[in-house]
Amino acid sequence: MSKAIHMWWVVLVLVFSQLMVSTFFQTILDSNPVLELTHLFEGILFYVLTIMAILSIQTILELYMKSQLAFILTNCYVLLSITIIEGFSQKKVLFHVFFPNLSMSFRNGIIVNPNLQEIIGQFNELRLFLVVIILFLLCLSVIRIKKIELM
Repeated sequence: MSKAIHMWWVVLVLVFSQLMVSTFFQTILDSNPVLELTHLFEGILFYVLTIMAILSIQTILELYMKSQLAFILTNCYVLLSITIIEGFSQKKVLFHVFFPNLSMSFRNGIIVNPNLQEIIGQFNELRLFLVVIILFLLCLSVIRIKKIELM
């Protein structure tokens, strides 16, 4: 459990530092803000939740296999989800199966395109889906760790 809390802190610090650097360079290079504050908040929230879900997947895989193999499988899944969803943007199920694509909500237009939002679902549904995945994988990790301790 402490590993999961530490993981949350690391991700939040990473996201905050990325936000500060990107805001700094956007201010220097372009004086006009590109996005509204609500769109920026939604994008950051999707980014943080998606990163946490990906790290949870990697953590659960590390409990069953070598960490190097878990790292490679997780990266392959992320790369596959980013590349495969481009051709199938009309399928709602694919956005749920290949959820790492949600972390790039500014690039793929989820935040600013209302037509795409109607196809893949509302933001509340997507956020709930990511939170359920994180909690489910965290519970699986705890169960697996308890089984390992009993052996």
